Formats: sequence, structure tokens, C-alpha cells
Amino acid sequence: MSDNDKFRFRFKQFGINDSECAMKIGTDGVLLGAWTNIEQSHNILDVGSGSGLISLMIAQRSSASITGIEIDKCAAKQSIENINDSPWSNRISIINSDFIKWASISHNINKFDHIVSNPPFFNNGPISTFQSRAIARHNNSLGYEQLIKLSKRLLTDDGKLSIISPIERKDDIIFYSELEQMFISRLTNVYSKEGGKITRILWEFSKIKCATEYASLSIRNINNSFSQEYVNLTTEFYLNF
Repeated sequence: MSDNDKFRFRFKQFGINDSECAMKIGTDGVLLGAWTNIEQSHNILDVGSGSGLISLMIAQRSSASITGIEIDKCAAKQSIENINDSPWSNRISIINSDFIKWASISHNINKFDHIVSNPPFFNNGPISTFQSRAIARHNNSLGYEQLIKLSKRLLTDDGKLSIISPIERKDDIIFYSELEQMFISRLTNVYSKEGGKITRILWEFSKIKCATEYASLSIRNINNSFSQEYVNLTTEFYLNF
């Protein structure tokens, strides 16, 4: 089997299979993996690591040690296979566990200088009958409130939390971050298309009070081609950029 046939998704330096993962690879994960500022990060936690996409993107961009935590057994198993096929298997470890339970273990406190997560998006609406997909898509098991609260517990004093969310959850996330005294250090509004509406927000939080760095990003131009800013952000990964 050739490398081109081995993976469902092929990036410039690694491949991904996500056939056993409830949530498939999408633009959100690629955006977060490329956008997260990891220049000063050495020990990183990927919460809800899924297929291992974000962990692998961060490994490509850094020399950090990365821990992924994934509640779904099948996704965790497949992510380990993806990581073992990558150049960075010695720096990435995957834990198959419930993040909420795992984060309560005392020896994990203040361990990470960066936490990254592409968390569940939906807090209402019908729940999928496919349990793994329901867990991945809904925040019944892990919501933004718990993610922010537990991340603060696990971060070093100068650590950062980076997440992506739909615009509809903006007020909730601001409320929960203020409640936990986690300060917004970076915020990027994401437009699916130039001139359209904001669809996603990329967030970076700090335990240290700081000014917020605001930015915006359009994925596509008006003519539906990829914008230069999106190409610049993801060019290390996509084969066609």
C-alpha cells in the first residue's frame, strides 16, 4: 500500500485516518492547529484529541511534548495509529479517558503550559443515537464552563488555553472565562467568506491579566477562492497550498 492510499487525509508531513472517529477532520481543527501560538510552549495538552490532527499539527510546528486526551476508545486507538505513522511519535502520547475525571487527579495540576481544544459545539437540540458522535458533538459530557475551569487548574501560572467556538457561544464563553478569571489574550473572528458573517471565533486565554490582541480572518474570498491570509496560515499543512 502506498502512502497516498494509506491515509484518508494526506498533509505535507503526516497522514490521518478518521474512519473510527465520531467527529471527522474539518476546517475548525486545521484552523486551531495552525493558529495556536506555541512559541513558548513545551508541555501541551490536547483535550478531545479525536483523530490526533491538532496534536500532529502542533508537533510539526514545535519541539514540545504533547499529551492528547480522548474519551472515545475507538478514536483514541485510531489516533495512536496516526501518531505512530508520523515523524513525532516519540513526543505525543494519547490517554483514553474522561477529561473531567482525569483533570481531578492531583498530580496533573499545573502541569501544562498550553492547553488546546476543539470542544463540543452544541448545548441543545436532538442528541444523536450514535453515542460516540453525540459525545463528540454535544457538550453534555464536557462544556465550555468545565473546559475553562479545569484548564485553569491544569495550567502553569503563565500557561495559555486556546479553543475554537461557534459565534453563537461567544457570550457564554466570555461569561465563563470572567467567572474563572481567565483573561482573553488573543481573539480572532473567522468569516467563512469575505463580506459574510462571523461563523467561528479563535480564542486564547491567559491566567495573567493582559490586553487582548484582536484580529479577523476570512477563509475564502468573494470569488470563493481561498484567501491569502488563510493560505499563509495553513500553507505548512495543505498539499495544494
